[in-house]
Amino acid sequence: MALVEYQNGVRLAFHANTHAGLMQRRWYFAGTGGAMEADLVTNRLTFRDALGANDPQTEDMGLGPEAHYGSDPAMGRDLAAHLLEGAPFPVQVRDAMVAGLTVMVVDRAMREGTVVDCAPLWERLEAEMIG
Repeated sequence: MALVEYQNGVRLAFHANTHAGLMQRRWYFAGTGGAMEADLVTNRLTFRDALGANDPQTEDMGLGPEAHYGSDPAMGRDLAAHLLEGAPFPVQVRDAMVAGLTVMVVDRAMREGTVVDCAPLWERLEAEMIG
């Protein structure tokens, strides 16, 4: 389990368990305006306003668990279009670096059993990307 707190106060909780009796894979986003759950087992996306004044809205995405619920083929198409046709890549280099470094820091925190302050890492990343 990883708890990440960003400089702007936004918090992220991530939990992964590779050995569970009940198959579950979901993303849950809770914000000041509402919440969204992406259930990747039932392939449903559910939205609801924060105060619950409106009924939840659910949409069936019609995707299966193969290839990361359709994301692997999509990423492959994006990469091929970028490399072969010069199409812009949908993820900026900085965003990809931040995501990758965050995963590495989470691994480090788990391995060392400590809280890791990422400020020096982000400062170094910015310096390297500028220089």
